[in-house]
Amino acid sequence: MAGRATTPFRYRSRGAMASIGHLKGVAGVYGVPLPGWLAWLVWRADYLSQMPSTGRRLRSFFEWSWGMFFPSDITHLRFTRSAEVQSEDQRLYPAADAQALSAAVPPPP
Repeated sequence: MAGRATTPFRYRSRGAMASIGHLKGVAGVYGVPLPGWLAWLVWRADYLSQMPSTGRRLRSFFEWSWGMFFPSDITHLRFTRSAEVQSEDQRLYPAADAQALSAAVPPPP
């Protein structure tokens, strides 16, 4: 560049890592093989170190920590979703709300 001599590109891999299940992993870091829990822990630490912000690191760390003690559940309830759907229905069908309300309220005696 600009007439100067260039140096050859060199790259030294840190190794290869993979998470293969809950608290299990495989890794080879700088030529040292790591099995099981230790490899999983090193993989998580490396993954967190690559996060772009401290907030994301902390969020991932706490979500992962929570997942270690409380396994994921297939029934995930979002209570805010029902309010979103209800407000969307009211916006789209205001006449239906009036009819449902008049049907639900008994006439005065």
